[in-house]
Amino acid sequence: MKSLIHHLFPGPLLSLSMRGIFAMMIMAVAFMPASAKNRVAADTITAAKAFLKYPQQDLDLLTESMRQDMLDYMVERDSIYKKSNIYMGLSWIETMKPDYMNIHLSDVSSLQIKLLPCPGRLPIVMTLYTVDDGNGTADTTVKFFDNSMKQLPTDRYLKVPAPKDFYDVRKDAPVSVKDIEDEMPFYTIAMTVNPSTGALTGRLTSADGLSPEQQRLLSPYIRQTLLWTWTGRRMKLMN
Repeated sequence: MKSLIHHLFPGPLLSLSMRGIFAMMIMAVAFMPASAKNRVAADTITAAKAFLKYPQQDLDLLTESMRQDMLDYMVERDSIYKKSNIYMGLSWIETMKPDYMNIHLSDVSSLQIKLLPCPGRLPIVMTLYTVDDGNGTADTTVKFFDNSMKQLPTDRYLKVPAPKDFYDVRKDAPVSVKDIEDEMPFYTIAMTVNPSTGALTGRLTSADGLSPEQQRLLSPYIRQTLLWTWTGRRMKLMN
């Protein structure tokens, strides 16, 4: 350290006291990266932390301690642990990566968590809560959170799809948008996220509940899926 100080500040340019100050500064800088790295690691969100801190009112079937048990088991044993939830059903983690999780919440619900990178900023947490009773009416609620799991406005990052986004009705088509709406007055949309890219896929699941005759008539004018990609700022609809 002494030779370094003399090399950086040779001769009488600095007094002994000033050299001592610079020496302490250099030592502080030398030790800073490790502590800073640890601090960042403690503060930066991961999919597991997002699951643990997910708002209790939106995930009432699993208390925070239940979620912690599921995470601990997955980390320590690298194995699926089927945890009894407060409704006496079973919940478990199907997939866990630093930036993605897929959780089986119950026989009719699941949760996907995906961290979306934002250049120059901390990542955004996107969650997809899907309810599927097995009758072809799976429906997904998409939410976004910041690094501290404070909920953010959904429309800032995603224009929530409406049924008409799935309709492909030309002016000369024998079917109108109103015809489709009359046949399908209620709608459900299921969405999934690509664990690697963060791309969203949406499907109009209420179309699955149409009768064979309705499907024959309407399916040529309903898009099977919609795709969104993450731009680093928001979801962009691709079709």
